[in-house]
Amino acid sequence: MKSPYLFEIDIESPAKRVVQVKLQKKVEPGIHSFSMPVWTPGSYLVRDFPKHVFNLTTELDGKKIQVRKEKKHTWLVETEETGLLTLKYSVYAHDLSVRTSYLAHDFALLNLTSILMFHNNNLEDQVRIKLLTPNQWKVSTGMNQEGVELVAPDMEEAFDSPILAGELIQAKFEVEGKPHNISIAGGRGNFSLEKIVDGLRSIVIENQGLYGSLPYERYEFLIVLSEKSGGGLEHRNSNVSMYPRLKFLPEKDSYRFFSLEAHEHFHTWLVKRIKPQAFMPYNYLEETYTRLLWVMEGVTSYYDNLIPVRANVTPVSFYLKTITEEINQYEQIPGKKLCSLEEASFNAWIGLYKPDENTPNIYMSYYLKGGIVTLLLDMYLRRLGSSMDQVMKYLWENYGKRKRGIKEDEMQNIILQATGIDVAEFFERNIRGTDDLPYELLNYVGLTLEEKKEKEKIPRLGVRAEGNKVISVLFDSPAHEAGLAPGDVIIALNGIGLENNKILDTLKRFRIGEEIEITILREGILHRVRATLEEPLAKLEVKPVTDPTEEQKNAWYSWIKQPWKEEKPSK
Repeated sequence: MKSPYLFEIDIESPAKRVVQVKLQKKVEPGIHSFSMPVWTPGSYLVRDFPKHVFNLTTELDGKKIQVRKEKKHTWLVETEETGLLTLKYSVYAHDLSVRTSYLAHDFALLNLTSILMFHNNNLEDQVRIKLLTPNQWKVSTGMNQEGVELVAPDMEEAFDSPILAGELIQAKFEVEGKPHNISIAGGRGNFSLEKIVDGLRSIVIENQGLYGSLPYERYEFLIVLSEKSGGGLEHRNSNVSMYPRLKFLPEKDSYRFFSLEAHEHFHTWLVKRIKPQAFMPYNYLEETYTRLLWVMEGVTSYYDNLIPVRANVTPVSFYLKTITEEINQYEQIPGKKLCSLEEASFNAWIGLYKPDENTPNIYMSYYLKGGIVTLLLDMYLRRLGSSMDQVMKYLWENYGKRKRGIKEDEMQNIILQATGIDVAEFFERNIRGTDDLPYELLNYVGLTLEEKKEKEKIPRLGVRAEGNKVISVLFDSPAHEAGLAPGDVIIALNGIGLENNKILDTLKRFRIGEEIEITILREGILHRVRATLEEPLAKLEVKPVTDPTEEQKNAWYSWIKQPWKEEKPSK
């Protein structure tokens, strides 16, 4: 029996942090399953949203019937006749992130994968939602509104349409005659609404120019201001972003906000419409594996800093500084020698999204390496007369518009078809392999990677620490050789207590090559080990060459859409 999902979502008492849900659906006699997703697309971690469900009851035409839980995410109901089945349940909502649901006195963020249930694995029926909110609250969502109801054509689109409601600060602009609405919750920050509007408009225009058209009729920027947290999550015609409310000034602090928004808006094409075949459709009840997350997130991470520069929203100096930071971060991860981009993508569910003390030694981020590798791949293609821009256009025309998924082993051939360039060796070394990255390709656009001269070199022990507590011990480091372990508390170096109770501050007082005695507290017992401090890993810097050729200047402009300047990364 085909019938719409009828939901009533009650958040009229948001301070209680509980969402009251009523679901009604016409059913025939039989056994009926109702399931809630355990993860949300774009964030590859099983979050077990059903753990927040309580007080679940069922009725058929107003008469109570029994319900029993079959699995952690699924409840079963048996009916003996046709009728209107009603589920009522409560959901605790106090997780402030872009992937979950959160209620506060002044706003609510509802990610519907953590609120809605679906019937008998049916994701195709229409979804209609009546949202009950406090008086005077405004509501923003990618769903269409019909009277007092929010409407999605199917459950997948409902899951992909988060709701932001509350005392919202709002603004709007148009691109291609299509409305783009901005809604900001979480109190007043030190942002300029005019600058946010101008910056987002420029980013949308730049993304639209790359792909050729906007794939939606309306877009919602749902922005939550926080004290410290940040992040974003893409949706089909909206995104949810979180950004520290006082990080818009000085102006350079706002650059990361615009990179974040460029990232999520870029996903409107790549991820939401150009996606792995494995995601068509999503399986909301268990992990969905792909080796293509480096494309989905790595390519987007490359463009999220490039697009704002092309759009004149952020300066070239910030872009070069960001590339420098990312390369240094990547080069100091031991796991880069053990984990390829494809492996990092496949292992996202247990690697990137479940980091532990040993993660840096055996994994690395497909966001981080994926962004750097895409930059180098773009240089490789540009040197031979094409570009990643051409690849993205090809993907949109031949995959996104045609609703065709990318097969697991297809990306290399896609680039060949889009550009006429064989990238087999590049893929083998840098995507399926763990070779040193070919940074010399940057020279094509007049950039060079040089070792940065440090005024002061701090001897390397090879630990990551919080204060004097060891969090990670990096493989093949002095700490690793000495037998230090995560959880150790370092009490003294050569019998001298730590300066400011911090390991790094104290290491400054020793020499490279010096053997030191380390006093540690482990499981309540004092131990002493010895380690020989070594040369710190080189700090690298991406810089423009001092005397570029005309060919490099032209290649630079074609790439970054900015005239050549003798710029250095900002401090």
